[in-house]
Amino acid sequence: MLKEGDRLVTGHRLVRFLGRGNFGEVWQATAPGNTYAALKFVNLEQTQGRKEYRSIQPLKHVRHANLLQMTAIWLLDEKGEIIPDDEVMQGTPLFLDTVRGTLATVPVLPDQHRASTLIIAMPFADKSLDQLLKEYKQNGQDGIPRDELLAYMQDAAKAIDF
Repeated sequence: MLKEGDRLVTGHRLVRFLGRGNFGEVWQATAPGNTYAALKFVNLEQTQGRKEYRSIQPLKHVRHANLLQMTAIWLLDEKGEIIPDDEVMQGTPLFLDTVRGTLATVPVLPDQHRASTLIIAMPFADKSLDQLLKEYKQNGQDGIPRDELLAYMQDAAKAIDF
């Protein structure tokens, strides 16, 4: 069980629980330089977690102004210890990386390691669109002003188009 104050990876301390989904939990954490990060914890012992691990491999190096990029990725073993990058080996080609037009591989671990948790660090956003909507309603407005909402939708459309 994760809890506030936990320090599972260097330079990061869990601040507050943000939510739980099909693949794991997301926490706000302090990051190096006294900044914030969102840390996603994925249980690799479940089928859904292994699917998530495979699906992020081609996305690790994707960069676009309207997409949050992954800033760090760690694999933890069953004891909660970080598995060093040099002990993660390249797997066999499994899918076409449509961004680069090449076959991509999914890293696999040597036999002495059994990865149980994947941690993905991403920039921490100030608030969600839902939180922004609630703020506007609390201030007596019907919702997010049209032009502001359209700007958010345009940014989302650019990301989806990419």
